[in-house]
Amino acid sequence: MDRRLMYVSFAFAAAFLFFVAIGYSGWECNGSLLSADCRRRPYNEIIAILHLTAALAIFIAGIFLVLLVVFDHFWSLPAACILIGVSVILSMTGVIYHADVNLIWPPVIVTVAMTLSVALLSNLIFDLIEKYYKS
Repeated sequence: MDRRLMYVSFAFAAAFLFFVAIGYSGWECNGSLLSADCRRRPYNEIIAILHLTAALAIFIAGIFLVLLVVFDHFWSLPAACILIGVSVILSMTGVIYHADVNLIWPPVIVTVAMTLSVALLSNLIFDLIEKYYKS
């Protein structure tokens, strides 16, 4: 199995989850981050902008990864890496800013640990699939 397919699926899954989180009506302002109620608080608007930009960056990176899989363009991988790096920095900034404003650090620390565990598990699973089912 081509590892690049995992990269494409992860990029689009991450973009989807970013968009769901931004539009989800479960924030402390009882609406989505882009709703009028949430935008009354300036820090929510900053968080929304950071996460929306991160979502767009990783979505575009997913498109570049599709180009890598389909056409094998050499420039697609470095461009995707840069965009994913931008997305990571922006999303981490949004999460840390949100945790700092609302004083909720333990869930952030657990989320980081869980994310690392999921990334490790998925890489190991794809390594196993590649090892035992090589075509």
